Amino acid sequence: MIKKILIVLLFALPGTFGLYAETEDVSTIERMGQLNGVALGCRYFDETRRIKTALIESLPKLRKFGKVFEDTTNASYLAFTESKPTCPAVGEFTADVDAAIEELYKDFPPSL
Repeated sequence: MIKKILIVLLFALPGTFGLYAETEDVSTIERMGQLNGVALGCRYFDETRRIKTALIESLPKLRKFGKVFEDTTNASYLAFTESKPTCPAVGEFTADVDAAIEELYKDFPPSL
């Protein structure tokens, strides 16, 4: 629970303002949110940790990026649970997360 609170706080803290324009392409962040929603729905908690760790390592600490991720995660989770699909195979889903993290790191190179 404490870790979750810290992650939320990291996204909510003000960061380097003006580094990215309001029109910044956030499609990779949205993809991470979509995957996170499915991971939550399928209870793939190792994947949710990997997704959040990648975001923390790479994204500037700007509220708008955290909001995009959280809003997309919520929408994805709700859509997934309402449609009652079967969960993807763990290996296949892990490969999707790997690819999304790779794209994220291209758009937002890790600062660690």
